[in-house]
Amino acid sequence: LLQFDRKRDRFVRHKIGLEQDGRWRGTGSLFGADEDETGRLWICGLGGVYVYDPNNRRVDSFFSEKGQMGETYRICFDKYWNVWVNALSGIWCYLRQKGKWIQFTPRDGLPGPDFEGFLARDSHQDIWCGLQNAVVRFHPDHLVMPSPDAPVIITEALASGSSIHFPLNNSSVKQLIINPEGNYFTVDFAVL
Repeated sequence: LLQFDRKRDRFVRHKIGLEQDGRWRGTGSLFGADEDETGRLWICGLGGVYVYDPNNRRVDSFFSEKGQMGETYRICFDKYWNVWVNALSGIWCYLRQKGKWIQFTPRDGLPGPDFEGFLARDSHQDIWCGLQNAVVRFHPDHLVMPSPDAPVIITEALASGSSIHFPLNNSSVKQLIINPEGNYFTVDFAVL
């Protein structure tokens, strides 16, 4: 952390715990930061997201989702103080009350693979992300408030050792016929 020292008329370096043997952990630059309601800085870097407490001058937490995040670029908070991050691997949201990260990628319908655009909260408390040839708006209320009418789509089933794929739309009828000896099966589904 560089801080301007008026007496010296120059910037002075303070170690903040991101360094290891004089090098940045995860090596590389820090790209974006935002401050939470307690005054801690959430900082985007090559290896994930650092949570820095300026009062104690130390890193309280580091998030990488087991290395899945990769480079993280921009960060902002929604009205619930959930953390939104755009990263090389997609858009991430940290639901702080649940202590859980959610990842959004092209598998969820986002254009990709470039997620290095802007990230901002608007006056209606929605989160906007700039992506490759697209702008995406997220409604944090939909992540926090459960919907009893959320549609469910069966995507795949495994029965008698065979995988059965279903069309990815909610309007088609999905039927799984199992022989009497086929009493073991699994069903994969998505709640939208």
